[in-house]
Amino acid sequence: MEHLSILVGEHDLGHQCLLSQSITKHDPAARLTTVDSRAELLDAARSGPVDCIVVDDNLAPSDTGHLVDELRAHRPNTPILVISSREEQEVVIALLRHGVDDFVPKTCALRTDELWERILSAVAANHQRQHDRRLADRRLQSLQTAAHLDYLTGLQNRRFAERFLHSARSCADRRASAAAIFMDLDHFKAVNDQHGHQVGDSVLRAVSRVLRHHASRADTLVRWGGDEFLTIRTSESIVDAWAWADNIRRTLANTRIAAGEHRLRIAASFGVATSPSAEFGEPTVTMADKALYLAKDWGRNRVCTWPMTVAMEAAEVIQTDASLTPAERLRRLRQELAPRLGAAQAEHIGEHARSVRRVAATLARAMRLSPSQVADVELAAEFHDIGKTAVPESLLATPRRLSPSERRFVAEHARFGADLMRMCGASERVTGAVAGLHGRFDLGYADGPDFLRGESPYTRILTVADAFVAMHSPRPYREPMTSSQILLELRRERGKQFDPDVVDTAHFLQDALLAIA
Repeated sequence: MEHLSILVGEHDLGHQCLLSQSITKHDPAARLTTVDSRAELLDAARSGPVDCIVVDDNLAPSDTGHLVDELRAHRPNTPILVISSREEQEVVIALLRHGVDDFVPKTCALRTDELWERILSAVAANHQRQHDRRLADRRLQSLQTAAHLDYLTGLQNRRFAERFLHSARSCADRRASAAAIFMDLDHFKAVNDQHGHQVGDSVLRAVSRVLRHHASRADTLVRWGGDEFLTIRTSESIVDAWAWADNIRRTLANTRIAAGEHRLRIAASFGVATSPSAEFGEPTVTMADKALYLAKDWGRNRVCTWPMTVAMEAAEVIQTDASLTPAERLRRLRQELAPRLGAAQAEHIGEHARSVRRVAATLARAMRLSPSQVADVELAAEFHDIGKTAVPESLLATPRRLSPSERRFVAEHARFGADLMRMCGASERVTGAVAGLHGRFDLGYADGPDFLRGESPYTRILTVADAFVAMHSPRPYREPMTSSQILLELRRERGKQFDPDVVDTAHFLQDALLAIA
């Protein structure tokens, strides 16, 4: 048996000696501390762990009940026994009301084994109470955990997320930024309708496994409801958050779920928003939700960001003015977005765009396109980078080459630029040319619509014109290339990235193009 630590407060030194003997007779190794004043008793109670406190009723100059109250303030769970020569019922009741665990008549405490038996009983009862309390706490914690878990996927549920959002700012790292990433499965209702809810549940569990596989331990994964999922994660930038979401999207696209004889494909749309961690909360989640709706509205199976949503909302307002031509709407949109742009963003939709327009128009005329086709090429060229208004200034101005995920992010904004142009009334041939800008001639400009794989020269001209101007212009990570370097690069990619006919035309017109680029 473990030896007990017992604190005894007794003002009579003779009684103090008898009480000590009564205890050590049964446990010679007991860690026994004896004091003869109220102040010493309180100091000893504060100084170290105690299994039981034994107090004489006459120790304190003040009421014993008040002394018990003071002891409880320091030792709320330690058993307290009072020894007293007073045995009146009202005395006993008053002490018990103050939280005394037991009352021992002094004659019994000094002459019999009853004190030791009462000490053992009080300590055992206290141990049982502590055990029961820990068990109850564990059960409560288990119930709280279960209340915050989604039974189907094992992810956190919306109730947990809402509590988390209310407390997120108080523990946030003010130097970091956080991202809210909303995901909604595309056409999930059709899965339930055609294959049954059991297959639908299998799809939801498969999605949760994909999220867990890609998430870090610091990420919060939530089944928001139905087929909607929310991820909250620390992200250096919206580019990082977008790339994470796009990796999930691509993984899901390659996932197949068994449904009888069929293997179901999974597609999902995403909305992404970021904010400084100290400001993260429901508004950030709301922005991600709006970005998700944009992804749904503009084709599904894609990742849209809050800056995209801001630009698209501006375009939606402008397109209501029926008196404007598509070009005039786009110029107004550019003007509306200009105040929030950085220098690199402004350069891409300003001077760079005008140079690409001049080069593309020159190539189009040399290749004998009709005046209306030249006008289409000019419109596509002037606004081919309008989607970059939603690309962070820090990324466009970075003094290095972009990583693969960053290049994917920029390429997605060519597609988004086409959406903005479509909202402003540009034709499908013009918007398709912009959407396919980051494609390749040898792959049929797969990012664009079907007609780009045919005879339309729009994207083929625009791709060469954009590359020509970019190589001729200074970039944060390099100086402008010389004319010979530009032509060498175009020749190297002739028949691969670039259309051979357009490259040959650019080579023939090199002096004219350099003069206007």
